[in-house]
Amino acid sequence: MYLCRKVAGGHMKKTKELAEEFKDDSPLSDKQSMKLLQVQKDILETVIDSNNHQKTLEALCKAAEGIVSNAVASVMIFNKQLNSLFVRAAPNIPDSAIEQLNGLIPGENAGSCGAAVYSGEPQYVANTLCDRRWKTLKPVALEFNIKACWSMPVKDRFGETIGSFALSSFESRAPSTFQKNLLQTASYLVTLILSREHSDHCIEKLSNSDPLTELPNRGYFEKRINKAIENAQNNASQLSLIFIDLDDFKPINDTYGHAEGDSVLCSVAKRLEGRIRNGDSLARIGGDEFVILIEDVPSEDEIYTIASELIGLLNKPIKTKENVHQISASLGISFFPKDANSAEKLLNFADKAMYKAKNSGKNRFH
Repeated sequence: MYLCRKVAGGHMKKTKELAEEFKDDSPLSDKQSMKLLQVQKDILETVIDSNNHQKTLEALCKAAEGIVSNAVASVMIFNKQLNSLFVRAAPNIPDSAIEQLNGLIPGENAGSCGAAVYSGEPQYVANTLCDRRWKTLKPVALEFNIKACWSMPVKDRFGETIGSFALSSFESRAPSTFQKNLLQTASYLVTLILSREHSDHCIEKLSNSDPLTELPNRGYFEKRINKAIENAQNNASQLSLIFIDLDDFKPINDTYGHAEGDSVLCSVAKRLEGRIRNGDSLARIGGDEFVILIEDVPSEDEIYTIASELIGLLNKPIKTKENVHQISASLGISFFPKDANSAEKLLNFADKAMYKAKNSGKNRFH
């Protein structure tokens, strides 16, 4: 622990003496224990009753700030791919400070949070201006008057460090036993909130996505179409659906097995994803059926051009691990507001147009 407190004669206190000065191993009082239990109770109730996980994290920060005066709380999340930390919740920290903290690379000298995530251990910095752990963040400490900072690593259920919970103080001080317990409690609650968020995200993804291709499923896509119709009505614009059905797909399943057929479907999905424009939507709504929603359509001719390109794209051979398959597709097109004004009717018209294309010889659009 490195502190800049001067004593008589201009000498610095020895580190050992300062450690003794800030040492606080006293047991928690009943009042302090009740405060921790109340924080847990309030946040757990919020986790159960609300699916607004961001709001819950911010409520936790505010609860900690209400207990520790002259301090602000923050939650940082570790992005493994970028090897960097980003502020997830910090309701009372200025945006300009958050901008400087975002992208922080964990390390021994990367502040309390950077060091906590790097080491996987709590970091209690009593004076940021003299502690080596704040070496790279000293300008931030000076600009925003951060004189002390205590950070607790946040770990997932497997014990891997995924972020930090911190209290930054506007006065130089070391944490008491109670404050250390508060940090530990808050870290545990952050783990619970993030775990719940992940579970909710997985459930939502399962309910809205096709499990094979991970594209939106029919139920979710119909909602997307109705929202697009609402936007088109407000903007006096038109949109289009392109219904895609693979020709003679069943023989692939019958001859090579469903695993081979699934591989072909995934390849088709990737090809279609690579063709759609930003803002367009793609879904798998049946066995070998896909639909593309195109918004802000300038003209019907442009949609016909896109349909022709899709036919050419799907005519290219598909290679799997053991085989090469030559496929084609029949496409049906419908327009809003020309043909219908609801998702169900637009899909129905596009489906009928697709069958006309299939009955007219396949490998074409109608």
